Amino acid sequence: MDLEKYLETIDWCSFWNSQLTSLPLFLLGLILSIWLIPKITISKIKVDNKEYSKRKINFVITSLCEVINRITREYEIQGIGISICSKTSDKEVKKFVAILQPNILVSPTKELFDVNFLTKLQNSEPEDKYVRLTKEIKRLEYFLTRLEKVVGFHSLHLEDKIIQEIGVLCLDIIDLKKTFEENKIFEELNTKRTFVYGISELLNVYRKIIKLLDIVIKEKHLIIENTNTNNG
Repeated sequence: MDLEKYLETIDWCSFWNSQLTSLPLFLLGLILSIWLIPKITISKIKVDNKEYSKRKINFVITSLCEVINRITREYEIQGIGISICSKTSDKEVKKFVAILQPNILVSPTKELFDVNFLTKLQNSEPEDKYVRLTKEIKRLEYFLTRLEKVVGFHSLHLEDKIIQEIGVLCLDIIDLKKTFEENKIFEELNTKRTFVYGISELLNVYRKIIKLLDIVIKEKHLIIENTNTNNG
């Protein structure tokens, strides 16, 4: 049977009726495969990553508080502390994250830090300033490594604003290290140290660390409460 005779035997009316009947099912399947299934998949991924995201945020907050608590002790900042907690599925239960002692996110403690920092360094000899900065650079290098891991491997689990601020802080620490290297000129010339590079850059890094903690707390709607204890 040639093609022409074969086509004459087909009931075209039934054929098109069959096609029209199956068209809605075809379109529905297309919609499911293109829109609904990917949406459900992405939604499930977000749910699965929610707990992981919380852990990464807690890691960032803990790291920031460790630095801030140390420098406030070193520069003799006193005041009431706060506890930082995250929300849980149970509205009556909070998950403890870290303690900030004192609360340097608010005035006048925030401004007092700048004053104490500059006063303490201005009253120090250049060599003492250099020793202090050397010690702090080493600490910040370790801190930088931790932050870079967050940006490099876990950025998909953090908000763009937080990632951007972490990136800026990392760059500021790198710039501080480069500026600090200029202090080697005194060693190369074998002369007495009369000036120290990097003091203003170090203060800027401290300010950025404090700013980043404030941003993370606000962006993640974390709970802060006074500890009712004064580190003084």
